[in-house]
Amino acid sequence: MTRNLLRLGLWYGGSFVVTVALAIFFGAVVNNVFSSILQGFFTTVTVAAAMSFVFFSYIDNVEQKLSDLYKKFSEENIDQAHDSIGRLKKEIILNGVSILGMALLEKLVSGIDLDNYQIVIASQNIQASLVGVACRMSLFILALLILADQVRAFLTAIKLRPVISKGASK
Repeated sequence: MTRNLLRLGLWYGGSFVVTVALAIFFGAVVNNVFSSILQGFFTTVTVAAAMSFVFFSYIDNVEQKLSDLYKKFSEENIDQAHDSIGRLKKEIILNGVSILGMALLEKLVSGIDLDNYQIVIASQNIQASLVGVACRMSLFILALLILADQVRAFLTAIKLRPVISKGASK
């Protein structure tokens, strides 16, 4: 858990640095581009939340098929498989909640009026609203990375299902 939080923090920090650098270098142009991209954030979160439910259901179905294998394989191996699938289900739930949390943070940051403030970064005065958009864009990038992690977990479950089915038919 701590390692995942550290990884999320590093991804967020890296994407924030890159988006702030782009904001400094390109100024208001990047603000318009990021604002256009961020209009799709809510849709992305909605799709990700729906996908989390589907992924969880699919993986839960795979786990239920493991019960048929108790008589054919060692209980220790089946228990390890149950533990692995349980961790995968927990990861999917945490990823779904994380994406929803990022959507809330993005809405919070977008609601803060930063238009009348200047921030000094790297000896340059830049509009605080650009930093706000960079913060929001970083949350969007992080949400996309978590969504990619969700898909990876789903692909793992897709690989497991035929193996389990083959074991159950023996």
